[in-house]
Amino acid sequence: MTGTKVLLIVLILIAVLFVVFVVWGVGNNRKPKPDTWHDFKKGSYPGISGLGDLFGSSRPKLKPTELTPYPPLPGRSHVPPAKFSVKVGDPTVFDISPDNHHKVRRATFSVTTQDCATIDYQTLDGSGKDLSLNQQSWPGPNGSNRDKGHPTEVTLQVLSAAGRLTITFQQPLACVVQLE
Repeated sequence: MTGTKVLLIVLILIAVLFVVFVVWGVGNNRKPKPDTWHDFKKGSYPGISGLGDLFGSSRPKLKPTELTPYPPLPGRSHVPPAKFSVKVGDPTVFDISPDNHHKVRRATFSVTTQDCATIDYQTLDGSGKDLSLNQQSWPGPNGSNRDKGHPTEVTLQVLSAAGRLTITFQQPLACVVQLE
C-alpha cells in the first residue's frame, strides 16, 4: 500500500466515526431530561468561574501612576512606581487622579494574608452615590463582600472623579497590599 491509500483509509474511518457520533448524539437529545435549568450553581463549576480570571475584564485598570500619597511627603518629589505595593510603615492614604477618558476603572488588590488589612475607597466629590460606588470598603462587615474563591483579593470600581484610597493594616504582622 502506498502512503496515499493509507491516508485515504484513515480519513474515511474518521468520517465514519464522525457520522456515528453525530447520530448517537441526536438520539441522546431526543430523550426527555428533567427540568434542571434553574439548578445551575456557578460555584459548582470551577471551569466557568475561572473563565473571568483567564480572559480578564475589558474595563480599564487603575494604574500605579494614578496614585499619589496623601498628604504629599515633605521634601520629596513623588515618582510614581511601575508597580504599586504597600507594606506596614509605608504611607497608607493615597489620592486617586481623575480620569476623563474612563467612567469606571477596575482596581484589583491582593493582600498577603487574609484579614491583615482593610481597603477603603471614596470619591472626593460624592459622585457615584446613586450607584453606591462613592464609598467602598473591603472586607465589609463580617467579611460579607469577600470572594470565597479568592479571600485575599478584592476588586473595587474606581470612578472617573478624583478619589481617595485608604489602607489600614490590622495586625503588626508582615502584610503587603499590591495593586494587580
